[in-house]
Amino acid sequence: MVASIDQRIPKGVARLNRNRAPTGAILFQTIVSCTFVLLFFMVIPYLHVLGTKPADVANEVYFVVVGVATLMWAFATCFLFINILRLYAQDRETFRSHAIVSVPLQLLSAVIGLVVGFLAILDTLFNSYIPPLIPNGQWFLVVGLLTFILLILGALGSMLASGEAAWQSYEETTT
Repeated sequence: MVASIDQRIPKGVARLNRNRAPTGAILFQTIVSCTFVLLFFMVIPYLHVLGTKPADVANEVYFVVVGVATLMWAFATCFLFINILRLYAQDRETFRSHAIVSVPLQLLSAVIGLVVGFLAILDTLFNSYIPPLIPNGQWFLVVGLLTFILLILGALGSMLASGEAAWQSYEETTT
C-alpha cells in the first residue's frame, strides 16, 4: 500500500475500505496463499506425479519454500547493509550528522551483517534442509533456480506495476 501511495504501483492497491484496510491487497494475498496451499499440499501430493509418498512430497514442497524464502530474505537484508556502506561512502558528513549510534559501530555492524548475510545465502544454497529426501546437489539446483526465477518475476512485476502507476500519473496530469 505504501508503494501505491508513493505512486510506485497502481492506485487500486492503495484503496482503503471504511475501516481503513486495503481490502483489495488483502483479498489478493489471501486468494494467492490459499491457492498455493491447496495446490502444493492437497492436490499435487496425491497425484503421484513425483513417484513418492504424499507426505514426502508435502515435506519437500514445504522445505523448498522455506529455503527459497530464506534466500530471498537474506538477499534483501544484505541490501540494508550495502546501503549503509554506500551512503557512508557517498556523503560522510551527512551520514555522521544523522547517526544515531557511533559511526564505527554502524560500519562494523554493516560489514558483519553483510558477511553473515552472504554466509546465510551460501549455507542455504549448499546444505539441504532434508538431505534424505532432497540431496545437496539437487537442493542447490531446485532452491537456487526457483529463487532466481522468483527474483526475475518480482523485478518484471515491479516494472509492470511502476509503469502502470506512471501511466496513471501521466493521465491525471494531462486531463
